[in-house]
Amino acid sequence: MVQKDQVYIAIDLGAGSGRVNAGVVKPNGELSLVVIHRFDTVSVEQEGHYYWDIKTIYQSILQGLEVAASKYQSAIRSIGVDAWGVDYAFLDASGELLGNPFQYRDPRTQGIPEKLFQKISKEVIFQQTGIQFMDFNTLYQLHAETRNQDSLIRRANRLLLIPDLIGYWLTGVMYAERTIASTTQFLNPITKNWAQPLLYGAGIPEKLLPKIIEPATIVGKIQKELQVSLHFPAAQVIAVGGHDTASAVAGVSSPSSGRVFLSSGTWSLMGIECSQPIINPESLQAGFSNEVGIEKTIRFLKNICGLWLIQQCKAEWDKENPLEFATMVRWAQAAKAVSIDSVIDPDNPIFALPGNMPNKIRNYCQKTGQTIPESKGSVLAVIFQSLAAKYRIVFDQLSHFSPVAINHFHIVGGGCKNEYLCQCTANVLEMTVKAGPTEASSLGNIITQMLARQEVDNLDQGRKWIANNFSVKTYLPDGNQKWRVLVNKLRVLLQEENECKFKF
Repeated sequence: MVQKDQVYIAIDLGAGSGRVNAGVVKPNGELSLVVIHRFDTVSVEQEGHYYWDIKTIYQSILQGLEVAASKYQSAIRSIGVDAWGVDYAFLDASGELLGNPFQYRDPRTQGIPEKLFQKISKEVIFQQTGIQFMDFNTLYQLHAETRNQDSLIRRANRLLLIPDLIGYWLTGVMYAERTIASTTQFLNPITKNWAQPLLYGAGIPEKLLPKIIEPATIVGKIQKELQVSLHFPAAQVIAVGGHDTASAVAGVSSPSSGRVFLSSGTWSLMGIECSQPIINPESLQAGFSNEVGIEKTIRFLKNICGLWLIQQCKAEWDKENPLEFATMVRWAQAAKAVSIDSVIDPDNPIFALPGNMPNKIRNYCQKTGQTIPESKGSVLAVIFQSLAAKYRIVFDQLSHFSPVAINHFHIVGGGCKNEYLCQCTANVLEMTVKAGPTEASSLGNIITQMLARQEVDNLDQGRKWIANNFSVKTYLPDGNQKWRVLVNKLRVLLQEENECKFKF
C-alpha cells in the first residue's frame, strides 16, 4: 500500500490526436486517470507527399509534461510512450533528425509490395513475420526509400519508430521496443529478432536498426536539460507497449481467455491474445497479423479501417460549417430509420488516402449497383453499418482460428464514445458487447510502467486494478435479422472484389 499519491505519466499518440495523461494512485489503491494535455498529431503535405510534423508533436508533448510537473511535482514516478505503428524517423551520426517522417498514408508505397514480391515471395515474408500485408508496412516504406536516389536513408545512421524516437529525445537512449518493432513486418515473432533475410532482400541496412528491448524495461531517467527546462522531477522513462494497440490491449479489463478485443479509433484492430503465433497458409490467406504483446503474448489480429471514414467525411463537411461528431451520429441514426440498405468494404483501397470521402462512398455504391446515399446522414449510416458488418466477418474468422471458444467481446479506445457504433456492433455480432475504458492505451501504458517498477506482479493483476476502478458499458443485440442480410451482402461484395468484377 502506497503512503502518498503516486503518479505515472502516459504519453499516448494516435494518428489523429495525442494526449499526455496522468495515472494517479491514491494511498487506498484507487487508480484514476487525469487528462493533462490534448493536441493534434500534426501532419503536413509537401509536393504531393504526406509527413508528420514530428517536432511540433514533440513540443506539444513537452507542454503536457510541463503542466504535469507543475501539478504533481515529486509525486511523478515514471513516463511511458505509446504511438501508432509502422512509421519511423531517420537520424544522422550525431543523433539529429533528418527531416520529418513520412506519414503511413503517403502514396509512395503504392505498388511497392509487388516489386518486393519479385525478390521475396509473400509466403516467405509471412512465414518470417506473420504480419498482414498492407502497403504502408515499414518493410515497404523502406523498400521504397531504397529505390529513391534522393532518399534520406542514404544519409541515415539510425532508424527509430515513433514511440522510440520520443523516448530517445526524452532520455538520449536509442532502442527498439519489441511491440512496436513487430509492426514493421521485418521482426520475426518466433525468434523475436530482426528478420535478417528480409532486410537483405529489401536492401535495408541492418545497421540502421537499434537493439530490441522488451516492454516494461526501464530505459533511464528524463534528461537533465529537460528536468531544468520543464521543472520536471528526475523520473524514470519506461519502454511500455510502444505500439498503442499493445498498450490498449493491456488496458482491456476483461479476462483474456475466450475474448475478442476491438481497439477502436482511426483504425479498428480486432483480435485475440495467444501464447504462440498462428502462422500458416490459412492465416496468410485470411490476412491476419501476429503482433507481439506485453508479457510475450501474441496479438493475433486484423487491421480494419475504422473511424478514418467518419473523420474524412467531417473534414470535407467542415469546409461548409464545422461539425460535432455527436451531430453526425444523430444524422446517421435518423437516416438508418428510413432503411438505407447499401454497404461498402471499408478496407477497399479507394478509401485509404485523404480526399472527398462522401463522394468516394457514393462512387463505390454506384459502381457496385447499390442505392447511392445522397444525404450526409445516409452516407454516415452506410459507414457505420458497413464497419459493423466487416466486424462480423472478421469475428467469424477469429472464431475459426481461436484455440479456445469465443465467449465475450470487448471494445476499448476512442470508439467507445460512439454509442451508435457500439450498438451496431452488438446487433451484428448477435452477442453482448462490453465497451470501455476509452483511454485503454493510457491505462495499459500506466500498468506496464507499474509492472516495470514491480508495483504490480503481472498484467492480469494490473487489469483487475483497471476493472475495479473504471466502468464499462454493456450493449445487448436487438435481434433484428436485417444485420445478417447486410453481412451477407458484404460477403458477396468482398468476393467480387477478389475476382475484380468491378474497378474504381
